[in-house]
Amino acid sequence: MIIDTTLRGKKFCFETKPGLFSKDKIDAGTKLLIENMSIDPSDIILDLGCGYGPIGIVAATLAVKGKVYMVDVDIRAIKYSQINKKINKVSNIEIRPSDGFENLIDLSFDVVLSNPPSHTAKETIREFVKARKIS
Repeated sequence: MIIDTTLRGKKFCFETKPGLFSKDKIDAGTKLLIENMSIDPSDIILDLGCGYGPIGIVAATLAVKGKVYMVDVDIRAIKYSQINKKINKVSNIEIRPSDGFENLIDLSFDVVLSNPPSHTAKETIREFVKARKIS
């Protein structure tokens, strides 16, 4: 599936596939977050649970001197984020597989963005956003 959309006044194209969250269109929560996120040009940003990438990709176009890290536990989401990064010609993005903050312990961020999986149990959401200290 292909989603052609305008976000923050710019045209974007996202390739999706069944099994990915909101595969037919940008969902209302994601769109609301994108249209209202406050990003400075040099911000280092995390898109936590990136899915196929609309939040992080739009954020990268705003943080032109910064960098966006996009993570997801779902390998299919990682694959389509990579595809969509190329389709939208955005280079200041690094995409990593990660269960929450697990593979990000060496990094710090100015902004953390997420449209968490609200269809899951509250404990799963708490674990999703909780940073773990590793000794």
